[in-house]
Amino acid sequence: PHTAMMDWRAPDPSQTADWIIASDILYETRWLEPVHQTLLTCLKPFGTAFIAEPRRNVARPFFESMIPAGPWRHTIHQVEPVSPTSKTLIDIHCLKRQDGS
Repeated sequence: PHTAMMDWRAPDPSQTADWIIASDILYETRWLEPVHQTLLTCLKPFGTAFIAEPRRNVARPFFESMIPAGPWRHTIHQVEPVSPTSKTLIDIHCLKRQDGS
């Protein structure tokens, strides 16, 4: 597979992908819209984005309002903590782009 580093604050429309994998990127409210725009700009039609998120309150608006308003089919997979000392549950959000644009 080909990989590329992306700056979600300034998405490059020439860098498109069938899959985008991201982790722990929704930690400040100011980044919610740029992340959404990057997905819209860089994810190919019918592509899939996987976003790992440790259930931060700040990320809720992203999944509760931005994603339902867009061209996404959204499913969530809960991952148990890997370490026996960790109590943090991780959600893997699978965002399947549903439009052909």
